[in-house]
Amino acid sequence: MLKGKKLLAYVLSCIIIFTVFAVPASASAAAKPKLNKTKATITRTKSVKLKLKNATASKVKWSSSKKSVASVSKGKVTGKKAGKATITAKYNGKSYKCKVTVKGRTIKKGSFSLCRTQKTTLQLKNGSKVLKANSWKSSNKSVATVTSKGVVTANKVGSAVISCKDKYGDTYKITAKVKDPCAVLKNYIIKNGNIDNDGYYYIGKKYYDENAENYYTVFVTYDSSKKQFQFESDSEYDDDTYVLIMNIPYKLTKNAPLFYFNFVSSTNTTNWGATASINPASYTLSQSVYFDLANGSDVDGNLQSFGNIDLRASMRCWNTLLNDKVGFGLKAMGFAKF
Repeated sequence: MLKGKKLLAYVLSCIIIFTVFAVPASASAAAKPKLNKTKATITRTKSVKLKLKNATASKVKWSSSKKSVASVSKGKVTGKKAGKATITAKYNGKSYKCKVTVKGRTIKKGSFSLCRTQKTTLQLKNGSKVLKANSWKSSNKSVATVTSKGVVTANKVGSAVISCKDKYGDTYKITAKVKDPCAVLKNYIIKNGNIDNDGYYYIGKKYYDENAENYYTVFVTYDSSKKQFQFESDSEYDDDTYVLIMNIPYKLTKNAPLFYFNFVSSTNTTNWGATASINPASYTLSQSVYFDLANGSDVDGNLQSFGNIDLRASMRCWNTLLNDKVGFGLKAMGFAKF
């Protein structure tokens, strides 16, 4: 009888031990499903992998609140355009969510050059196709500004990053380098100009000015020894020759001397010269310049009247010459109010 009681006690103790060790195994099997991420940030076109833990993968149904921003397939989330979307995993009647932020890419496109006062229009292109761009910005408006339509205006020497965004939220950046027009003009004249009898390089062309109703042959010469530009205009009127010469310093820091001459011709035996000065930064074509007769003789009224007519016409022709040859006008050279 005693042996029977001992056997029963042994059997009961084994059952109790088995029960104690079996409980944790049962609790582990009942662990709740959980997403490996509840928040995620990705760059457009990049992906992140979501996984619902403690769940049978084949039974999980995935969805996106905004497929245009982020798509999802078997837990793989891919950024489509900049924005926010909620990714949902459904399992056994319950929903598990992850908030995804998609950031646009940054694409750098090199650089381009302009001279002060020049303008250019930027476009986003895919081959020959023009893409819609928005959110135009300049990193340095004092150097270069940009309009909502991508028109860039160069304001002063320096560099600025011009950026815009496409419909996907990608940011495109390009550096605008604003050059010194004096340096550009000097290099152009030396590279493309002719050489005069004094060994100076120059560019020139003949134009008709409608306001003065006269032809003017205009030249721009660069004097490397003095680092100055010489603007010359030879007018044609009643067989008389008027030559207007202006020495423009390479760096516009002071007034420029102005010379006005009348040489002997077949119809005019008067030979005289007059001087004046002009401040490029403040001069406008509506202003009158006073000419001082240096030698010879002329009626003062005629000197002032014809001198200013020839000056204004020459300015217009010089401006046209620079635009034709170099791509910028007198305003870029420092004639701020031209």
